[in-house]
Amino acid sequence: MDRAGRRFRLTNVDAMGYSAATSDPLYKHIPFYITLAGQPAAAFGIFYDTLADCSFDFGQERSNYHGRYRSFVAEAGDLDYYVIAGPSVAEVTRRFTWLTGRPAFLPRWGLGYSGSTMSYTDAPDAQARMAEFLAACEAHDILCDSFHLSSGYTSIGPRRYVFHWNREKFPDPAAFVASYREAGVRLVANIKPVLLADHPLFGEAQARGLLIGDASGRPAMMQFWDGVGAYLDFTNPATLDWWKGQVTTALLDYGVAATWNDNNEFEITSPRAQAAMFGHPRPAQEAKPLQTLMMMRASAEAQRAHVPEARPYLVSRAGSAGMQRYVQTWSGTTPPALRR
Repeated sequence: MDRAGRRFRLTNVDAMGYSAATSDPLYKHIPFYITLAGQPAAAFGIFYDTLADCSFDFGQERSNYHGRYRSFVAEAGDLDYYVIAGPSVAEVTRRFTWLTGRPAFLPRWGLGYSGSTMSYTDAPDAQARMAEFLAACEAHDILCDSFHLSSGYTSIGPRRYVFHWNREKFPDPAAFVASYREAGVRLVANIKPVLLADHPLFGEAQARGLLIGDASGRPAMMQFWDGVGAYLDFTNPATLDWWKGQVTTALLDYGVAATWNDNNEFEITSPRAQAAMFGHPRPAQEAKPLQTLMMMRASAEAQRAHVPEARPYLVSRAGSAGMQRYVQTWSGTTPPALRR
């Protein structure tokens, strides 16, 4: 895609309803681009090794004295970057993934048809509606290898509470998951990195210091879905262990095959919010993409430990350079539209 003459800002945001043609920024933070120029055409790439919010200007800004030029600005940290030689675009891409990680291999079933809808798990009789989907696939001879289980299975009222099974919607989670496995359909369960203030596990997480907070240790409360909550701090080793335990006991032990790591942009707006940063606390705003990367890695490690002989399958909406080592991704939530 030719991005000449455009300006882009990289900061992970939940850009629900975005325009593929004009919206910026979006969900991911990958400060890397490829230039193809010259006769004969040759390519090179530049990768800025930063986790900070940043921006690229590919010639949108003009100067009467300098003509068109490109610029890069990062809001924090040092200026570290790699110039990646080609000469082909394919060679630049290969060397970029040598640096940041090769894409994870999918299990075979990850290539098949996957169903998903919010309406089933938001229904009051969600388990019955999910059973109807299996019956419809069989009736119409539709091969389905997986189903992305949206977060309605965790609801209390209209809100989402990660790792909580709504027993009114799903009276028997184990039987529900077993019915899908018997039909050859793997479940990919939605999980989110925020605990709402009234989450049943919020008090435990706060007492153990698992949440992003201010210098005094109070959780940094943020707007999230229909409530207010705090992000888990994935730069704290204790949080990583807790998360892997929850993924295992709340999902994998029931037979859920994979995780759908969602709403993980870590839209942290408070300058007072601090992340543990593995024993070296720093402002949380400076390394939001790292939180996302560590979340997906923790989910992958839990899945790999649970079924060591299987290739783990994960999906993540947000991400950073290196996310390809752990997850697949998708383009986010946008209304369908055809453009000519």
